[in-house]
Amino acid sequence: MAGKNGPKLKESPAANQEAAETAAADDGTLAPGTAPKLTTGLDGFPGLAPGGDVPRSYEAVVSGSDGILYKLWARRETMQQLAERLSGQLDRAVLDMTELKGQYDFALAWTIDSAGGMAPRTYPPPDRIERSNTPVTSGPGLSILTAVQEQLGLRLEPGKGPLEMLIVDQVRKIPTGN
Repeated sequence: MAGKNGPKLKESPAANQEAAETAAADDGTLAPGTAPKLTTGLDGFPGLAPGGDVPRSYEAVVSGSDGILYKLWARRETMQQLAERLSGQLDRAVLDMTELKGQYDFALAWTIDSAGGMAPRTYPPPDRIERSNTPVTSGPGLSILTAVQEQLGLRLEPGKGPLEMLIVDQVRKIPTGN
């Protein structure tokens, strides 16, 4: 749902995704399959280089002695794609109730407390993974719920809603005829 002051999302200027993915590298964008140039940000962790752009969503994860820092640079993502991404992080279904249509570019950073900084396996795996022997959070970390509200202007609310599920009753090793 949209937060109290409305969404803080920027609609993607790339109206034609195919054209954006095949853009030449000389205009500041990256060719498909090329990793973006990440620099060390003011916080000491990966950041997108000034003026840099990524042709697709890109995620970096840094595990530290006290937790895990996630940074996402999303490109041309729909709210449905964001809901699916959040579902994987929260290990529960997230439904898109924003009524926002279109594709958006945004950045999102959050932390997860973890003893020893062991990163949980997620699918799909992040594009870049780093390990730091120093803490990645200062004080209480910024949870994904808080990050979504403060950085994107969206609110996650617990609730009940329709959800498609596939239930497998039985699996047979040897297929039988019809």
